[in-house]
Amino acid sequence: MNKDHKISFHICLTYFLIICIGILFNFAGKWIAVILRAPLWLDSIGTVFCACLFGPAAGCLVGLLGFSLFSLLFPANLLYALSCIPISICASILYKKISFYDIFQLISAGILTALASIISLFLINIFSGNGIIENFWGDSLVSMLQQNGSKTYISLFIGYAFVDIPDKVLTLFIVQGMFYLKDIRKKHQEKRRDSL
Repeated sequence: MNKDHKISFHICLTYFLIICIGILFNFAGKWIAVILRAPLWLDSIGTVFCACLFGPAAGCLVGLLGFSLFSLLFPANLLYALSCIPISICASILYKKISFYDIFQLISAGILTALASIISLFLINIFSGNGIIENFWGDSLVSMLQQNGSKTYISLFIGYAFVDIPDKVLTLFIVQGMFYLKDIRKKHQEKRRDSL
C-alpha cells in the first residue's frame, strides 16, 4: 500500500468513526431523554455535529441511522426520522455563516434550526395522523391546550415548539462545546509539536 492509499484509508476510517460516534450520541441522548422523561429530545447532537463537520448529507445519514437504531428498541414512527433532513441542512448552513463562539448567534441558530425541525415534525404528524408528540411534556401541553379549547393543529405546533426550541439550543451549545474541546486539543498538539 503506497503513501497516498494509506492517507486515504486513514481519512475514510476517521470519517466512518466520527459518523459512528454521532449515531451513538443520538442514540444515547434519546435514550437519556426517554428514561428521564425530559422535556427535550436530545436525539440530534450527533446529527448536528456531523452536519457541521462534513455537511448535511453526513448529518442526514447520522440522523436516519440513529433514529432507526432507536426505533428497534422503542417503538416509534419511522417517518419522524425525516426531520433530521432540515436539521442537518440548517446546522450545516448556519455553521458556515455564524460564529459559534457568540452566544446570541448560537441561540439564534438554535431557534432557526428548531423552527425547521418543528415545521417538519408538524407536517409529518399531520400526514401520519398521529396527533401526539411522543414526548411526555409536549403531549401534556397539547392535552392541556386542547382541554382549554385550542385547535388541535395549534396545540401540536405549540407542543413541538415547547420541546424543540430548548432542545436545539442545548444541542448547539453541546456541539459548540465539542468544537471548543477539539480546538483546545489541536492547540495543545501544536504547542507540543513546537516544543520538540
